[in-house]
Amino acid sequence: MFDSSSLYAEGARVFRMVTRKAGTLFFILGLLAVSLVVVNTARAGVPTFSGGGPGNGQVGTPPDALIDINASEALNPATVDTTNVTLKKCTGAGDALSCTPTGSDDTTNLCSTVTLGTGSNGANTRITCGASVLAINTTYRFRIGTGVQAANANEPNAANVDRIFRTGGFIG
Repeated sequence: MFDSSSLYAEGARVFRMVTRKAGTLFFILGLLAVSLVVVNTARAGVPTFSGGGPGNGQVGTPPDALIDINASEALNPATVDTTNVTLKKCTGAGDALSCTPTGSDDTTNLCSTVTLGTGSNGANTRITCGASVLAINTTYRFRIGTGVQAANANEPNAANVDRIFRTGGFIG
């Protein structure tokens, strides 16, 4: 025969063991969630850049292409200017992979204007370089410098953001 009181006691023991293990598991999951939140917010206020165009390494870019980029958060308009946003010719570069402007190319910013508008992440997140039609079959470097800052924390970029591209032989 079986003893219902011992079966009840065994069931209660198993239940306590399972709830202790589950409690430990939920505690560990809770710590992991807090860790992820801390890691995710550690760079709050430091803008990152993506999208827009031309893309890094792009070849055959129309010389009259729009040159822009999107920020991950609103930027301080006072820091988005021709000092911190540049477009420079890469004389002698035969591809769209490397660029070291030299001589007058290094000092001439081809962005005659820089505007900050509404991008994919809201107001003040899209930077546009206003440049004349570029030379054909030429390599350029579009740079967002470390002086560009987020609006809410005035934190600068962690590093320059460069896009190197090469124009094609036609105007699109």
